[in-house]
Amino acid sequence: LLPQEQQVDGDLLLRLTEEELQTDLGMKSGITRKRFFRELTELKTFANYSTCDRSNLADWLGSLDPRFRQYTYGLVSCGLDRSLLHRVSEQQLLEDCGIHLGVHRARILTAARAITD
Repeated sequence: LLPQEQQVDGDLLLRLTEEELQTDLGMKSGITRKRFFRELTELKTFANYSTCDRSNLADWLGSLDPRFRQYTYGLVSCGLDRSLLHRVSEQQLLEDCGIHLGVHRARILTAARAITD
């Protein structure tokens, strides 16, 4: 078990970075961190976001590609929903929402903008 000061709630868990795992939580092994993030990505993909995702963004993302559901929490925590998604930039998706794969950002933005055309 982690000491009390290192316990992580759900919000912090979904926002953890590799640097925080290494420096703050002492996870030294790069392979262990990769495994952790693989499991975290799976958790994000299959999580139920209904309490914070009023516009059903998770299902829309999943309709583009099931792997895209993993981005729901990052988008929703930035205050985005389906009606606003077409207005964000690729840079905002990267820096604010944590979508690191450029191809994923492009596909999401293309689909969001196609809805408004």
